[in-house]
Amino acid sequence: MTLFLQVLFSGLTTGSIYSLVALGFTVIYMASRVLNIAQGEFLMIGGLTFYSLLTISWLPMPAIFLASVGVVILVSILFNKIVIDPFVSVDVSREVPIMRFLLITIAVSYILQGGGFILWGSEPHSVPHFSSDTPLFFFGASILPQTLWILGVTLILLILLFTFFKYSLLGKAMKACSENRATASLLGINVRSIVLLAFILSGSIGAIAGMLITPITTMAYAGGVMLMIKGIIGAKLGGLGTVAGAVLGGLAVGLIEAMVSIIPLGMHGGLMREICALIILLGILAIKPTGLLGGAAGEVLE
Repeated sequence: MTLFLQVLFSGLTTGSIYSLVALGFTVIYMASRVLNIAQGEFLMIGGLTFYSLLTISWLPMPAIFLASVGVVILVSILFNKIVIDPFVSVDVSREVPIMRFLLITIAVSYILQGGGFILWGSEPHSVPHFSSDTPLFFFGASILPQTLWILGVTLILLILLFTFFKYSLLGKAMKACSENRATASLLGINVRSIVLLAFILSGSIGAIAGMLITPITTMAYAGGVMLMIKGIIGAKLGGLGTVAGAVLGGLAVGLIEAMVSIIPLGMHGGLMREICALIILLGILAIKPTGLLGGAAGEVLE
């Protein structure tokens, strides 16, 4: 029972982190069908900005939290205006090839990593836990209070995003732009504004995720790369384009990694933990390309 609970807690911790990354991917994808490879850098900037402001600022924690989110929102707005918006504004009826957007976001990812290296160096940085760093014990298994923060915020974001896309006019407009930008424009929806809103939401989620995980994992200029990969895999596993699927897929990847980590594989154990997510991705593409909640089920839970 102790081993089972420890694996469960470990999987929920990493899975919640992956879910937050996957949510950021999903928001932009639902509005523009753009797969933003730079989403991991939103986490990096959020976590390291939080670290810097805590180090040099006398402001209270809530103000530093909001300021860090604001910095990432500014980066996401510039990203959209300089890189994405020119393609959207030229002709809303023309679908830009996915590969072009993919290459663009990869380039932006490297640029942001370079900026992170210049500003914060190559060393990883950490911040204090939000409440306490003393583990809590349940039937012999330990869990950090910071993990409860991550789980709680993930649940809150899931509820808020579900409500936003399901019931608000802006959320429905965002989904309409994803389905067909030309039709959405003819119906009076400002496509450029909707895509900008998606980047703002995605940047906010990335900033919050970066600040939540930095006390546990630390953060460095390239810290978002692996999280980006795991987030994409989680989003694809759950069903790319569904909010519930992003959370479910991220949790599933985290739990699978936790289970693999207890298999006695000697010196190859750490390697297997890292590549098992890629094995999952290959399995999804081969067996159910739409993901667990893809298709009709995914449409309902978006």
